[in-house]
Amino acid sequence: MAHSSQSLPGRHTVGYHLLELTALSGEFPSDQLSRLPGGEAYKASVVQALKQKRLLHTYYRDRLRGYRLTARAKKLLAADQPQRFCFCLAGSAETNHIKSELFRRQRLHRIAEATVTMQQAGIVVFRDEKPDIFCPVWQGDPRFSAIPPAFYNSREIKELGTVTVKIKGARSVGVLLAEKGVFITYNLGNALMKWQYRAELRTKALMQTILCRERLPEQYAPEDVKGLLLGNSMELAAGILSGEGGKQYLLLDGSYDHFYFLTNIPDKGKALYCIAFCIGHRFPDDPGIFRFHILLRLACGFRRFGSGRL
Repeated sequence: MAHSSQSLPGRHTVGYHLLELTALSGEFPSDQLSRLPGGEAYKASVVQALKQKRLLHTYYRDRLRGYRLTARAKKLLAADQPQRFCFCLAGSAETNHIKSELFRRQRLHRIAEATVTMQQAGIVVFRDEKPDIFCPVWQGDPRFSAIPPAFYNSREIKELGTVTVKIKGARSVGVLLAEKGVFITYNLGNALMKWQYRAELRTKALMQTILCRERLPEQYAPEDVKGLLLGNSMELAAGILSGEGGKQYLLLDGSYDHFYFLTNIPDKGKALYCIAFCIGHRFPDDPGIFRFHILLRLACGFRRFGSGRL
């Protein structure tokens, strides 16, 4: 589809990429702009241009700043790629009608940050690039065995229907489906999390039922469901192991056989290697990356957090 100067930027531009990430997340955190390609001055000019075209605006409240799409941008994106955007830009979708409460916006920001981390690692995040694995009625999808690892955010999981009432309040931001496992994903951001313990266990049980027993039993066994923690610093991993801020029972009591911790690293290369390490893919020989993963393994790659076993 051709884009005129009065409509959307070209699909392969930073401007379009920012719009599509904002559509997917509802509100894109302004501090994540630094993780997109290009220099800071250039990206500032891109944001300014999008605002001048009435495609993007800044929302600031409760000391939290983010970018939101205008009604005009939503209409243009939905017309440009309906399979990609209609899900998040139509009707009463949470990403279309955003609540103003701080905790709701913070959750949108955590999901957006995790999405950027996944995409920078080469993991599929858009709906038109992956099978609709969490649709209410599953009839199989031949695309699944042929696509790269895919990340499904928590809103996509809710498409399962009323069964997801059981996991209401769970802190997971989504699930990463990889060749070697199912990774229920949490994003701590800058601070340790207060868990909804029972809801988190029900989330794991739901993934084991839906993915491992009903829809993809040939690919995944129940023990393939693991936990993946994202955070903005390795100090959070140290805090988990030391019990700082209270015991992290979900991580320490063996509810998951494996819980991995990775940082939301701005650098694309390291993000790719981090995720590759987590999902079991091999990566090129690189002494710096190797040392990084040895430290990661020592800090939080135990079979069980705090068990002392590698």
